[in-house]
Amino acid sequence: MWDIKITSLNVNGLNNPIKRKKVLQKMKREGGNVMFLQETHLSREEHKKLERLANTQVHSASFHSARRGVAILIMNNTLFHTEKTIADKDGRYILVKGRIDNAEIQFFNVYKPPEQGPDFISKIIGLVILEAKGTVIMGGDLNLEYIMQRININVKRDALTHRALSH
Repeated sequence: MWDIKITSLNVNGLNNPIKRKKVLQKMKREGGNVMFLQETHLSREEHKKLERLANTQVHSASFHSARRGVAILIMNNTLFHTEKTIADKDGRYILVKGRIDNAEIQFFNVYKPPEQGPDFISKIIGLVILEAKGTVIMGGDLNLEYIMQRININVKRDALTHRALSH
């Protein structure tokens, strides 16, 4: 079996070279193998530059403007062999299917913009059902706090975290 450390960050834009460098330093400092990034705000070309700068595999989905965007960075020392990538044309998700030591594994990074409704969540669930084989590791920013506010659930984050951890 394999041991993988995964980090997920909503970076709220990586166009600033200093911020980009800090995010990559964080990945190296924490010793992560895989990093899920949301709201990269990068074009396809800028994601390719990120791949060269980080010296990692970068799988990404971009949006046509400086909004949204997701990326999965996989360190080169992680023996992951990519077989298929499914990228959302609106830069909201990226699904990377592959293998580690002949085990099927999928990395799925999702960013749900606050204005997206429940249909988007249904689409994500449908994609997982259709494509999932082996181990699926999903992360990202689903803006669930925003959803809870919209349906008038008034729960403090600390209380919710405490309750989830105590069960």
